[in-house]
Amino acid sequence: MEYFIWLIVGYISGSIPTGYWIGRLKGIDLRSIGSGSTGATNVLRVVGK
Repeated sequence: MEYFIWLIVGYISGSIPTGYWIGRLKGIDLRSIGSGSTGATNVLRVVGK
């Protein structure tokens, strides 16, 4: 049962688009700036300025 709970927790935490939310916190829509990706490299390039 514990394994199943950790499996669900891992799935839910992995499905959160953290790059997108970091951009939103800074007031930037990463999907329209840079490469258009919400991945870590685009986040660092756009938000890290």
